[in-house]
Amino acid sequence: MIDVNQNKQDFLKRHDYYQERIEQVIYPESEYGKINYTDQKQNENLTPQEILKKIRINLLNQKYNHTIRVTEMIKKLNDIMQNSEFITDISQISGLLHDYGRFIQAVYHSSYYEAEKFYKENGYNGHGEVGAHLLFQLGEIKNFHIEEKYNNLLEQIVKYHQINQLPSNLNIRIEETFLKTTKLTRENQSALASLILQIVKDADMYDILYQRLIYEYPLFTDTINYHVNGMTINEIAKKTGISAEEIMEINQTTNIKNKKTIKLPFEKINPQELEVPPKIKDKFMKKVYIDKPEEWDLYTMQHDETINYNSITAMWWTIGQFIGNMNFTATLQLIKQEKLLQKIYELYPEKYKYLVSEMFSFAQEELLEKRINQGKIYAKK
Repeated sequence: MIDVNQNKQDFLKRHDYYQERIEQVIYPESEYGKINYTDQKQNENLTPQEILKKIRINLLNQKYNHTIRVTEMIKKLNDIMQNSEFITDISQISGLLHDYGRFIQAVYHSSYYEAEKFYKENGYNGHGEVGAHLLFQLGEIKNFHIEEKYNNLLEQIVKYHQINQLPSNLNIRIEETFLKTTKLTRENQSALASLILQIVKDADMYDILYQRLIYEYPLFTDTINYHVNGMTINEIAKKTGISAEEIMEINQTTNIKNKKTIKLPFEKINPQELEVPPKIKDKFMKKVYIDKPEEWDLYTMQHDETINYNSITAMWWTIGQFIGNMNFTATLQLIKQEKLLQKIYELYPEKYKYLVSEMFSFAQEELLEKRINQGKIYAKK
């Protein structure tokens, strides 16, 4: 018997432990330059040290809240699939631990992208591997009420939950008939690990879509990254509809000669400047599976000189990538039941809806309805 509620309490204690670490760290002055304009304006009464700590505590809280929601989503998915109590409990524990590596990242870094880059440069394949190392190599799993016999199973799931190309022992096709005729027991570790890993990945992707609604990872940000492409401030003002004075104020400069990108207010920019690039539209419509994930992560899009990155391009990418790659009919049914796509679409101001209507229509009809009607509980691409 695995006590999920007890382990949720343990997880909260680990959150509190890492928050105390953030509050105790004295960050070097070299970190001050990482405080962006928006954070400076919103926290004018705080010192740079206090702002840095606030940013990191916000990151920590985001991941705590995300983890709890993922764990609850995992319970819903198991209920729909009518999985055993054991599978339901162990997959919830897996969801609880899946982003554990994010906590130590929040202590030392102002963004998770910066953290991932640092750890990859130091031999770790992202936060999953960092979390697995902390929990199962350094022994932080002892802060939870989990029997040691589950450690190997949980370590694989934490380590590989963010990986697209799974190792062969976890790359197992699990059909509905298999679930009905074969009990996934503790003895059948590879099949069990594969099933639970995919449940965690689905719940994780669902919640990233959900976060667009609650603004932890905002659908709409105050500013977008706009590529200068050799233009002057006056030329940009004429093209985008933003006054030169406002451009200078937001960017705290009168000279953009040596800048590649500048910030512009999202809700004031001419809609035509937010058109989704053809290469993203084509990838989305053709369908979905991202061949080279490293070329399609959000950070890469933000720094692609052909894309003035904003929530519209982000949403095309996110919905195509996530709904197209979810593994379980149960997950798609929840998206439909919760009317998640409609809720996200309704957030767009009227003047932007024509830019996303085609995408949401395709997502609803092709990615959601068609995949549900195929009736496969699990299918590898």
